[in-house]
Amino acid sequence: MKLFLDINHPSHFHFFKKFILESQEAGHEFLITSAEKDCLQTLFSAYNIPYYNKGPRASSFLGKTIKFFKEVWTLYRQARKFKPDVFISFASPYAALTGYMLNKPVITFDDTEADPILHRIFPRFSDFVITSESYEKDFRMKHLRFNGYKETEYLKDIHETHFTLPEDIDPEQPLILLRFVKHSATHEFGQKGFSLKDKKRIIARLEPYGQVKISSEDELPGELQSYKINCAPENMHQLMARTSLFFGESATMAAESAVMGVHSVLVEEKGRGYIRDLEKKYGLVRYYKPEQKEQALKHAVDYIKNTDKSGPDKELHKKIINQSTNVTGFLHHLTNNFPDSLLDLEKGKINIQ
Repeated sequence: MKLFLDINHPSHFHFFKKFILESQEAGHEFLITSAEKDCLQTLFSAYNIPYYNKGPRASSFLGKTIKFFKEVWTLYRQARKFKPDVFISFASPYAALTGYMLNKPVITFDDTEADPILHRIFPRFSDFVITSESYEKDFRMKHLRFNGYKETEYLKDIHETHFTLPEDIDPEQPLILLRFVKHSATHEFGQKGFSLKDKKRIIARLEPYGQVKISSEDELPGELQSYKINCAPENMHQLMARTSLFFGESATMAAESAVMGVHSVLVEEKGRGYIRDLEKKYGLVRYYKPEQKEQALKHAVDYIKNTDKSGPDKELHKKIINQSTNVTGFLHHLTNNFPDSLLDLEKGKINIQ
């Protein structure tokens, strides 16, 4: 079977990684297209997965609009040559529209409710939209849901993996991870991140209680370079699994940390269904809006100052994983039994949960 995957975020790479590697071993063929986003190219190289590089993402609204049409044309030309049987992506309007134009089945995953621009496109051209149960929108008949979160799919065995800490990490101190982002995605237009003054204040308040390290989309100024995390992208989750606290602006990394049993504090404008679910069900995330950043920092300080834990809650991690769907297994069933599996899915004969 031939599968077309469009991957535009590191977490989406991790979500599909096991499925890709196992499907390749089983003889399925892939055409994978990818944007230049963060460490994506490094991850593809680390796992020896071939892909077509679509180039860097645009940052402005006008740039994204122009890039959209160019990217659809690029995917269309590549797909015409490859002749895929099905298009699969994580919230990619480019893949959904291309699959629709070529009259092929389109399966689109999503986890971000507050993205009205993308939601005007990919649901219209997808045969199925698949989300977690915690997703707070409804795409009606074409909408399928699974238990857990996208992060549970690639963090199942994280605490069983061997990992050597980087030399600049002190294993005797609690590790506090900060994450700062650019706010350039379509669902982040108009949002402002932490200022340099904010970042210095966060470090100063948390540093007395552990070793502070920073992961940042933007290059850190010279005065903060000593806090920059020194870890290969393919090993980042192993390092995150050894932290005592996450504090930052990335909903994905907050969820990843929480799924691993790490207490997380997220400061972000719009929130997510999965963040609210992790907060309500497990108490592993505390979510604050940007105007509540002082409350968020106070909570983080109180937590790291008063907790007796030196690391993640591994038992809570196991509980989350045990309550989650094996989405990779579901995708294998679809591809191994294609095209009958899609007909069964349409008729409700396959239960993704």
